[in-house]
Amino acid sequence: MQKSANRFRMRILMPVINRARAGTFNQMLLVMKLTFFLLTVFFLQLHASVMSQTVSFSGRNMSIKEAFAAIKKQTGYAVFAQANLITSARPVTVDAHDMPLTAFIDLLLKDQQITYRIVNKSIILSGTTATGIPAESEPDKQEQAMFLLNGQIIDARGLPLDGATIRVPDTQRSTRSGAHGTFTLPVMVGEILRVSFVGYEIRDIKITAIMKTSANFELKIGMKLANTTLTGATIVSNGYQQLNKERAAGSFAKPDMQVFTKRTGTLDVMNRLEGLVAGLSVTPGPNGLMSSGNFGARGTTQMATIRGKGSVGLSTNPLYVLNGLPVEDVSALNPDDIADITVLKDAVAASIWGARAANGVIVINTKTGTRNAPVTVRYSGFINVTGKPDFSYGKWLSSRDYIQQARELFDPVQFPYQTLSYGVIAPHEQIMYDQYRGVISADEANRKLDSLSGINNIGQIKDLWYRNAATSNHTVSISAGTPNYSFYGSLSYANILTNRPDDKNRTYRVTLNQDFNINRNLKVSMKGAFAENVSRSYNNAAVRDQFLPYQLFKDAQGNVLNLNYLQGWSDVIRTDYQTRSRINLDYNPLAERLAGYDDRTTRTFNLTGDVSLKIWKGISFLGTYGYQVAPGMSKGYQDFNVYNVRRQALNFTVAPTASSTPIYYLPVTGGTYVLQNNDLRAWTSRNQLVYTGTLRHGADRINIQLGQEAREELASTNTTKIFGYNPELLSGELVDYQTLFRGLFNTVASGRSVLSEIPYFEVEQRSRFSSLFMLLNYTFNDKYSVDGSLRRDQSNAIGSDKSTQNRPTWSIGFRWDIGKEPFMKNLTWIDKAGIRATYGITGNAPPAGGASFYDILVRESGNLSSAGAGVSINSPANRKLSWESTKNTNIGIDLTVLKSRLTATMDVYWRSTTDLTGLISLNPFSGFRTTTGNIGNLRNRGIELSVQSVNVRAGRWEWSTSLTFSYNKNKLVSYTTALSYLSNTADAKAAAADYFVGYSMNPLFAYRYAGLDNAGDPQIYLKNGAVSKSPTAATVDDIVYKGTQIPVFNGGMTNNIRYQNYALSINMIYNMGHVMRKDINTVYNSRITANQGSFLGNLNAYFPDRWKQPGDERITDIPRYIAGESPLLSNRKLEYYTLADRNIVSASYIKIRDITFSYDLQNKLLQKAGISAVNLYVQATNFMVWKANDFDIDPEYHVLYNGTRELPPFKHGYSFGANITF
Repeated sequence: MQKSANRFRMRILMPVINRARAGTFNQMLLVMKLTFFLLTVFFLQLHASVMSQTVSFSGRNMSIKEAFAAIKKQTGYAVFAQANLITSARPVTVDAHDMPLTAFIDLLLKDQQITYRIVNKSIILSGTTATGIPAESEPDKQEQAMFLLNGQIIDARGLPLDGATIRVPDTQRSTRSGAHGTFTLPVMVGEILRVSFVGYEIRDIKITAIMKTSANFELKIGMKLANTTLTGATIVSNGYQQLNKERAAGSFAKPDMQVFTKRTGTLDVMNRLEGLVAGLSVTPGPNGLMSSGNFGARGTTQMATIRGKGSVGLSTNPLYVLNGLPVEDVSALNPDDIADITVLKDAVAASIWGARAANGVIVINTKTGTRNAPVTVRYSGFINVTGKPDFSYGKWLSSRDYIQQARELFDPVQFPYQTLSYGVIAPHEQIMYDQYRGVISADEANRKLDSLSGINNIGQIKDLWYRNAATSNHTVSISAGTPNYSFYGSLSYANILTNRPDDKNRTYRVTLNQDFNINRNLKVSMKGAFAENVSRSYNNAAVRDQFLPYQLFKDAQGNVLNLNYLQGWSDVIRTDYQTRSRINLDYNPLAERLAGYDDRTTRTFNLTGDVSLKIWKGISFLGTYGYQVAPGMSKGYQDFNVYNVRRQALNFTVAPTASSTPIYYLPVTGGTYVLQNNDLRAWTSRNQLVYTGTLRHGADRINIQLGQEAREELASTNTTKIFGYNPELLSGELVDYQTLFRGLFNTVASGRSVLSEIPYFEVEQRSRFSSLFMLLNYTFNDKYSVDGSLRRDQSNAIGSDKSTQNRPTWSIGFRWDIGKEPFMKNLTWIDKAGIRATYGITGNAPPAGGASFYDILVRESGNLSSAGAGVSINSPANRKLSWESTKNTNIGIDLTVLKSRLTATMDVYWRSTTDLTGLISLNPFSGFRTTTGNIGNLRNRGIELSVQSVNVRAGRWEWSTSLTFSYNKNKLVSYTTALSYLSNTADAKAAAADYFVGYSMNPLFAYRYAGLDNAGDPQIYLKNGAVSKSPTAATVDDIVYKGTQIPVFNGGMTNNIRYQNYALSINMIYNMGHVMRKDINTVYNSRITANQGSFLGNLNAYFPDRWKQPGDERITDIPRYIAGESPLLSNRKLEYYTLADRNIVSASYIKIRDITFSYDLQNKLLQKAGISAVNLYVQATNFMVWKANDFDIDPEYHVLYNGTRELPPFKHGYSFGANITF
């Protein structure tokens, strides 16, 4: 086929008469009686058009190529033919002045074995045989003959696409579809027809013999939505309808799906969107990880907000919409199945979702099949390796420095040994206490301490408690389509190897999307997706870089070590308890690592059905129906070898003396088994009546939708706990819960032990929404558009009062395509320009149970008396609670210039949220002090900018850039809760991390630090300028605002560079304008030891720099260390330093999130093997480019409000992937 294509060198210009033909064809359908007349007029006009063209040309012994070039230049008629036909033609001598076109061509081809025909503005040349018969009539060349292909370009709804480009690759033959999507193009059997249209995926179609031989054959080519960020003419979806962004007034945004698809560092949808959409802020790192969904098969996803934080007490996460229906959880989605994502940001875009749209909406559509497409099989897979945690990141003391500090500060007088029997005594302390008590000599103590100083346990921690993490995902998909049926199906497998040894996490997914054309008026589609996640995690202790730096887990011979001291109790106490109870109390974290596990199985099944029925003259019915099931189950088992199980059994064991026979009230065989079942079942029914039409002879377009929607979610969870469970017998032991709940006296480890747990617990939550809505889209004169929506929601999540149930959400928006105005025509460098303005109201509904007509009762969890179950009022009736209401104002500008080389979109917005939910005071005689009410006001304002540019497009080189920028500033205007009095102190304000009235959300406040005094105690500046260290001196007015923890500026930049088959993509993200507390020393008194029950105990690297003697206040800001209980402790306030402004720094940073290098493999052997395309790529992730702080803090692995430096799970990630099309 390639050789055949190379034999032709043809040219064609866009047929201007094609539009007239298409228009005539439509008129023929409407006025059948005028068919003959119109066809006659059409051909007479065509003939007159050709005859009116004249040519002037003179030359001797000229090639016909030069003559035909003159024809093209003077008349616009292009010529195409086989290359050898032109080169083999005899030279001509002509002298023509104003000669009619056809006469001039006849003169050129006189005595040549060439015939011609004129189609539209194209001249098609063909060779003839010696007998004068056209060569294409010879049987052996029939398949090579060129013919005119008629076709129509349509979208997924069957609507024509005007302006699509149709061309034959490796030739100069091309055209564009007309007003009704129709086109005509000369082609040959075996060639490839390539169709492209802005906002849609490119389609390649092979020309077959049936297209040539079938009478009146017309090829209908269906186009599938794509995501292009290099033009503003993108198709967007709000979940109810698809809109051309050029005619939409709302603020819609779409990510670059090529970047999204190849972000192999994560499988999380929200993580992949980071930096790709202006206004969408994704919280990266472990601080942003959250559970998605309240019940059911809950997964984890990255926290995200659209246009700032819009609530105090309710969720600020956007609403997720999958294939037109809202879903709670998107963690089960396979990124390879996602075709399109649209982010709805303002009221016109999102208000159709009513009381759930205040936080914005993210609309996700999965892939579908394409009509009239052959069977296509694709494989997409990658493996991403991130390795082990980055232990070099932490700022902690080495063993040598730690032992040195412990020696300096050891104080057996302040902390007498005999008082520590029930606490932790770390090994280094035990050595020093033994020396102090005379158990060992000073030399032996020094030898032992020196030995500990030379140990570095990081190697053992990394080898025993961690492994190299890796993630792989493999998807095989198949798609095909006939004129009346198309489908897309996929199977995928994901394997996540976390950095914890032996843990497992596997996901299996199946997707099947089908579209049926029942007849010309009825279309049905079914989209189904199933996902199952199976995981197991073991008792891998959370050992990090904060653990005692010398403590090993294995000795030199490889024997695992007991770490009994970490659980408290001296050897004497532990031995006594162990002897009396006959229960082993050794603690060996490595030995019990595999003695407990947590198995989780989660399943999600989403089924969506769509019905489209054309009723009459633009009126149609649309129905969308969905059902979601998300069951989940977790099984947690802890064997009796696990220390915590033994410790609990000890607490319920009675044995007064070592000779007593222990009485066990909890089993001492088997283990503890916890079974939890979660379930979520939801259904949605939506019915819409739609009118789509044109007015004023096609100058105006109108779309009106009226609809009704109902949705119900039933979520439940139940938990069963069994003691003494035997996994082999699948049974447990009976426990006397009533006795244990009342309390058990004189147990081995305590005077009284109470078991507050119950064997079974269940929670159920039902949410209902019933809605009526209307949508309006009207475009006047193809330049002025009006979009509007109105919706009324009724729900059991809000109060039953009519004033709350019948509050509408609505929006109105206008768009002016100013670029189409006559006064803009002279500005030829401007391709498109539009101005948008919208206003509307959206809502944020509280969860089910927040409002109710009746009191909500709950069983007392600990009431196990023989009199029966006791109940209490969990929350009183709340009939006035309403959803939070947000007023949205948006002004936007869309601009495309320099022949689509540069596209920009800018939005300015104002959001005002009222009726914030919070606690309000109640009459104490009601039996309750507080309930939930509407009490506050919050404002957001911001600017968003998206820019896409084609920087270089020269030959085989192409370089494009995409930039997103977001600015958001919010302020909590009012929020007077029943607990507001608690924040009216200096300490409460300084420690505030979530909200404070009058400031941005997630604020950071601080004392104005005045350094240390000559005793090493912290001082502050008061509002009047005075310096004080008195713990009671500070008031609320002495606290200063330092900024917000939420980035004020964020966005990303993508650079795509392509040369031939090679491509390089560099994606950067940035978060700026926010602040954080840096990590500081946190130990100022008490012993230098380990933490009971945890793997902590090391000291911050700043600890040695503390104040030690008078004069140090000139070189350090870190307060002194005071051992033990001392009056000196009450004379100072450490918060003056720990919450000081000096410890708040900028959290701004820029990162290269990922760098991807890819190669499109082209090989004839692959094509012969049935492989049409192969794309290979490698990717590297997580490179810090710049950070504003000078303390080597990565804000993504930092708790911003308290300064905790987290252990990064990896330093860099590296991926290899392949996309193969068969």
